[in-house]
Order: sequence, then C-alpha cells, then structure tokens
Amino acid sequence: MTPAPEEIEVDPTCSSEAGDLNSDVPAPYTDSGTSPEALPASEEDFDTVSLSSDLPAFREMFQVRLAYLQAMDAHINDGLTEAASTRKLLDSLDIISSFQSLPNHPKPAKSLVTVKRRLGLHPDDFIIQYPICTSCYKHYSRDKIDLLPLPKCQVKKCKGIVYREKRYAGHPKKGEEYSFRRVPAKIQPYSPLIPAVRRFLMRPDFIANLRDTSCDSQRSPIPDDEPMKDIYDGTGWSGFDVGLKRTVRHDGGISDIEVAPGSRQRLVDCDVGLNMAINMDWFGITENRPHSAGGVYIVFNNLSRSIRFLECNVHLVTTIPGPKEPSLEQLNHTMEPLKDEIKLLYAGKCDTYPHVNLCLVMDMYGHRIPPQVHCTCGMKCSDIPASRKGTGAAGHSHKTHPCNVCHVSLDEINLPSGYDIDNFMLRNDFVQLRHAERSRTAKTKKERTAILDEHGSRYSCLNDIPGWRPIQNAPLDPMHNIYGIVAHFHASVIVAGYLLNAAQWRSYEKYINNIIWPSTIGRLPTNLSEQHSLQKCDEWRRWCNIQPTILWLCWRDDSGNIPDISPPIPRQSTSQPTWDRSLCKVYKLALYLSVAERILAAREISMNEVRRGQRYMRLLSEGLIELGVSLTINYHLAMHYERHFRRYGPAYGWWLFPYERFNNILEDVNLNGHASGEMELTLLRHWVMKQRLHELARLVPEDASPMERNIVKRILTRECPSRGTLETQLASFAAGTADGAIRPPKGQKQLTNLHKLKDKSIYGMLLVYCQKLWPDIHIIDDLTPDPNATMFVGARSARMLPFIYKDGIRYGCSTAVRTQADCFACIDFPEFRAPCELLYHFELTLRGRPSVLAPTTDLGIHAVYHDLFEEAEVVATTNIAAPVAVIPTDFAVAVPGNAADNQEHRYLSIVHSFDRTGIEPDEEWMDEAEQDFNEQCADIIRLF
Repeated sequence: MTPAPEEIEVDPTCSSEAGDLNSDVPAPYTDSGTSPEALPASEEDFDTVSLSSDLPAFREMFQVRLAYLQAMDAHINDGLTEAASTRKLLDSLDIISSFQSLPNHPKPAKSLVTVKRRLGLHPDDFIIQYPICTSCYKHYSRDKIDLLPLPKCQVKKCKGIVYREKRYAGHPKKGEEYSFRRVPAKIQPYSPLIPAVRRFLMRPDFIANLRDTSCDSQRSPIPDDEPMKDIYDGTGWSGFDVGLKRTVRHDGGISDIEVAPGSRQRLVDCDVGLNMAINMDWFGITENRPHSAGGVYIVFNNLSRSIRFLECNVHLVTTIPGPKEPSLEQLNHTMEPLKDEIKLLYAGKCDTYPHVNLCLVMDMYGHRIPPQVHCTCGMKCSDIPASRKGTGAAGHSHKTHPCNVCHVSLDEINLPSGYDIDNFMLRNDFVQLRHAERSRTAKTKKERTAILDEHGSRYSCLNDIPGWRPIQNAPLDPMHNIYGIVAHFHASVIVAGYLLNAAQWRSYEKYINNIIWPSTIGRLPTNLSEQHSLQKCDEWRRWCNIQPTILWLCWRDDSGNIPDISPPIPRQSTSQPTWDRSLCKVYKLALYLSVAERILAAREISMNEVRRGQRYMRLLSEGLIELGVSLTINYHLAMHYERHFRRYGPAYGWWLFPYERFNNILEDVNLNGHASGEMELTLLRHWVMKQRLHELARLVPEDASPMERNIVKRILTRECPSRGTLETQLASFAAGTADGAIRPPKGQKQLTNLHKLKDKSIYGMLLVYCQKLWPDIHIIDDLTPDPNATMFVGARSARMLPFIYKDGIRYGCSTAVRTQADCFACIDFPEFRAPCELLYHFELTLRGRPSVLAPTTDLGIHAVYHDLFEEAEVVATTNIAAPVAVIPTDFAVAVPGNAADNQEHRYLSIVHSFDRTGIEPDEEWMDEAEQDFNEQCADIIRLF
C-alpha cells in the first residue's frame, strides 16, 4: 500500500510478522474447506473489497450483470444449489451470446462463486480463518504450523493438537507412498472489526443515523426527576476518554496515563468517536448432539436506538467454536485479535509500521477529507455467566464473591444484610484490575485459584484495553435478571408452594385464554397450568403484567378479598414446603414484583423512578426472606440497579432482547454437522452475506436498469423478512422519533359520507369537535347557508380509517369491517387516564386548515364493568396513551346509583395497559405518509 503524504490508513488484519514463530498476530489460514483465493491475499485486497462502491460486476455490460443478479436471486430466493445456479447462469449467457457476442474483457463469470466475488457477496472475502489449538484455543500462524516438529500445542501442559495431516493427490516425497499436507485441527472464523467500521462509515444510512456528539460536550446531567430516554442521558456517555495508555506500576497497580502530555481527550469531542457495546453469548446449533457455539457481537451506541440493533448495523466479530462453552483461558485466546483491534481504534493510530506515528483515518460518506476515527468499548452486555467469564470475575455461585459489584457473600443472599443497600461495601475497578494482573503473572494454577478465592478476580484480555473497567463497564442485564426473578417467583413460590389446587389451575388457564390481547403484544404465556413454566423472557414479561389479576381471580373469596390462609398441601406431593404459605402475604409480594417490573422495564425512566422500582425489589426480597423462601443471586444483584441505570440510561438501550434475537437467527441456519470450527464458519458466512446484501443495494450504480433494481430489492426482501416479537421495541422507537407520531393505513384515500353512517349522531359530534379545535374559524353545518362561514361538509370533510399507528403501535376500532382487533385502549385526559373502546378513527380536513386524526397508576390496571360504556365522545388521536389487554371475569359487583331493592349487578373486566412495545408498519409507505399526513385526526370513543 502506498502511504499518503501526511496520513495513512492501515488495518491490522494481516501482520507483517506473519511468518515469524514469535509473532503474536498469526497470519490467516486459507485452507480449511475454502480455497486460498477465497480470502484476501493482502491488506490492499481487503480494503478494496470492503470499501469499493464500484463493484467489478457493475463495470460489465447490462445484460451480463442482469444474468449475475438472476443467478443470485435463484440461489437465495428459490433455494437453488450453487451447481444449479451456475447452470442457470450459463444458460442466460448462452441466450445473450445468441443475440450478441460476449465481451472478452472482462470475460463473464462462469460460476456462482465468481459472481459472488464480482458482486462483493463472497463472504470469505471478509473472514479470516485462524488455526487454533483444539484444547486451549491458542492462535497459530500457517507458517508456524509448517515449522512445528509435532502436532502438539506449544503451550505448557496443554494436551491439544494444532494440525492434522491430510492426504492429497500429488507427487509424494521420496520414500513416501502418498503426499500429505498439514491442515489445522480446528479453526476460529473471525471477521475483522476495522474493515467493518470502514464499510459502515461509507454507508449513507449509517452516517445519517449517527449521533452528533458535539452537543454532548457541555450537556448538564439529567435531573433525577426528568426521564432518561436513551444511553446518551446516562452519566457514562460523556465519561469516556481517549489518548491514554494502560500501564502496570512497580507495586503491581494498574493506571491509565496520557500517551503524551495533553493527549487526553473525551470521546465525544473526537472527530469520529464511536462508542461500542460488546455482547457475548453461547447457544446450541445442533439437534442430534450437544454442540454450543458462541457469538461476539459489536453494536454501535452512537446510532439511533431505532436502528441500533438491526442486523445490517451489528457486526458479528467471531463465532467461537464449540462443542462446549470455552474456559476463561480459551476465551482470552479467542478474544485476542478483537482486543488488538479495539486498542488500535481506541488510539486512533496505526502500529503496523512501529517506527512511524501514523493516524488511523477512514473514508466517510459526506466527508471530503477522511477523518481520524476513535472507538472505545463502552460496555459489555451479556448474561451473568458470560459477563463474569468475559470480565474475569468470580462466578455467581462463588461462596465468597457471588457479586461483582460489592463484597456480599453467598450466604448473605438469604439474609437481610444482602439487601441493606446503604451498608454495601462496593468494589473498586482498579483494585480488581490489580488482582487480575497478579493472576496473570501467577506461575501456578494454585496461585491463581487462591487469588480468585480471596479477591474474586482473574485475568481477562479486555483488561489490556485503556479505559476498560471490569465492574463499571459490565452492567447487569435487566432482561435475564428481572424475568429470572419472575420465573423463580412462579416456580419456587406459586408452583413449589402448592398455592393453586387442580380446580384453581383450570380456572387459571381459563382466565388466561379469555384475555383479549393487543395484536402487537408478541409472545403470550401458554400452557402454564400444565407445564408450570415458560421458555422465553417475552412470555414471562406478559405473565408478570397480568399476574396480579390472574392470582386475585384464583385466590379471591366471595367478597373479592384474598384470605390470609395457607392452602392444604396435596398428599401425593414429593416435597413439603416449610415456609409461610399465607396467600395474603404472597399476593402482596406478587404486587411488589409486578410494580417493580413495570417501572424498571420502561422505555423512559427517571432516577427517582429507578429508586422506586429498586425499593419494590427490596421489599419483595425482604418479604420472601421473612416467609422463609430460599432466594437466588438475581435478587441481590437487583439492588445495584441505581448505579447501572444512572450510567447507561433506560434498560431498552442495553438489555439483551435484541442480542437474543441475533442468536435465534444463527440457530436457524442450516449446517452440515462438521466440527472443528466448520459449522461456526458457516454461521459467520451467513451473517456477513446478509450484511453485504444490504450494502449491495447502496452500491447499485445510478445507471442501473429497473430490472436490476427490482432483483436486488427482491433479494433483500427475502433476506430481511418481517420483524418478529423480539424486534417490537425497535419498531416503536423508529415510529416514535417524534412525540405522538400518528400514521394512517396504507392507501386509504376515499372520503366518507358522514350522513350515511348508521349512527347519525357522528356528524354532529365531529362538527362540535371541529368548532372547538378551530375556534378562530366560524364553522357551520352543511345545511346552513352563510357565505362568510366555513362549511363542514358531511360528504367531503372526513375519511374513516379502519386503524391507525401511533408511536408505531396499531390501534383498531370496533366498526372496522375486516377485524375488530385492538379496539380497546387507554386515553389520557387532563386529570386522569381511562380505558375505552375505540369506535371510529377519522381523518378530518377543512379548507384552509391542516387536517387532524380523531377516534377515543403504577400497575396500569383498571377495573371496569363488562360491556357497560358511557356515551360516545370525540377525542384527539394524540390522547391515545397505550394498547390494553382486557381480562373478562366472573366476579359481579353492584352498579352504584340504583335503589337498594332494585340494585343491578354486573361482571367486572380488568384492563391492563401496555405502553412499552409496538409494531412499526411498512417503512416505505410510512415515510411517504409522514410527508403527506399533516392533517388532524380524531377518534370517537366510549369510556367504560
């Protein structure tokens, strides 16, 4: 690569010391099920493939590249094999050659593999296959493998092997019958981070959604009573510095000091300062035998929360080979290349040429001069086992150090002292780093174990990154923690405590099945009466919301109260609970749990609300201890929520729902069952291919034909299916970027004649509503002649809508023809919030005015009379607050206002509001609608 006159871009993918036995950065291996040509031959090739917007295929004649795209479409959409797709390609080329001669330069591709390369879609062009030891996972270079005397790993006391000999066709050496070559015994597929960042920065959609951090430099901290909306509102966002290096002092302590005097700079003040989050998790990828693979994902927190967790914006760095979850030693070896790249990005420097101080600059869309890029690891988001292993902390079942934040012991989890927040002895990051460094330099396993047992620290390769804090930068995941507590409460208290008998379990299932759910709710709790358990956190989330109502319906007496009794234990029970099983006390704790979940799992939250939610968690924990129930570590860890939320903002920005979806995507990939890293390579290829398809749509030249654009769009549609339940949070963020964003259904153009509606009072209600909405206009009905007034014409002033989207959430109405789903909602009035039935949605237009849309506590629970409504009224659509679930009950109460001797009794319905999730409608028409839909809307409603 030729250096620029002043600055140079260098990426550490291929080391200049690749062939040295003492090199710490091994060269990529290119012979494990993939031909050497499938990997970049040099650093220059890597950059060209990654960044070029002038793909080789688009320099060829139109007919040939159309044949390329048709072959790719058949391969991806129709499921044709590579051989069948190649035959289709050759057939298309034959048809072209029958009308005109094919060009000689460049010659058309004759195989699907070549087509992929010319379209920039060959995933192996973006993946390095590192040979690793089968036991300790230490990396080796190809040259080092050739020089090894034996297959045995060079690490002391390691019993693994590095290579195997493979027979191949060729001229054998003298005295040998066959020819052999050395192939890696195991590989780790790795997609380098720096080239990925370069590709992202060249994408217009990526740059358009990057946060302008210049406004964060002088931001004051959010007051405790104001809601935090994303990670940017946390104190940690502007607290990351660059320009530092990590050093070990003579006393063994760890310090971050300036690289040069005055080099310290805040990340938000850099030209391009990317704040990254790392997630690490393991999941099963085979059905016939146990085989766990690991995924390491990089998310860029600078992106808008609505697109931050989309696959096209998330970099899958590596898939850690199985079949078992790696030990800490293995994990350190697999994370070594990523650590080195993060250190380069953190410094914004390039160390490929050690004697020259060169900046790491990258081409960036919209920038004529390539800026210098800095990145830092802002947080590591993982579940508790992966988080402890990745940061080197003791496991959550360690007797002395189960908590990585404070010095509580495992025995204290079931004592009040484990929840005495004011008296916790908190750990210090740099003290833990010092003990981790001692563990790294310890010579024996016994010494390392002693340090772990005494101080709860082990060495992690992430400790080498400047600015990394193993406690501060590894927040507790609210998803696994909160819903782990919900699952424990259900299993260990409700089920194991025999608090429901057979008849109550049947009623329990009946009440759940009768719930009228919003269509956007996602996964629902099912079969709880039979299985007594749920598989997904999404299901536990729904159960936690309805838990108070369902338990009240099952436990109430004839007067509607929960009796203070302990139900009898079945004779056939295998275990006898010894704790206090009072239904009244347990129900009170169930209320604490539901309130805490509702507060802490909100998309926006203030620090005052965090403290309130944490206080309910503490009341729950102390209440269970008082009953005598054995608790898990999750209850104690929830006592540290205040520090995590203060630093990182609301849970929606860092919990693991999106990352679990990534694992589900990889679990669905078809695999051939080959071990030694081959299946993990297939997973990484799948991810890279999908990202390159997304980038292909933005690399199509301006002179591309409509046919080419249609095929690219069809391929993307196949590879990017409609969102599932775990993506609902992204949808609501995308649709709700503006407060109260309201959008109509697609293609609803026809006006409604209000005079022909079955309910003749609708016209009058809308007329009065318009008169109140626009008091500066003299509005009259369409039967009053007045040339100086504005007439509200019944046939031309309103458009009836079957449903609308508000903040990405669908709201239907009970008069819609196709479906009456989502016809219940909560409405915000000036002094209160009330549940209602949505009767109509109208879009109102009046000459000379922009048009408007019109329809209709902590727990978010409302008790209403079943099928008893107030008179219909008109409200602004902006007042719609949340979708609701309606739970019909068989509990009847007297309707007030009647004489005592003629008192009417009606059944109750319990209404639960859901104001935290939503499904975004189709993006294409939504963008168009947002431009045209400046009109006002109103809803006609009936209050319960």
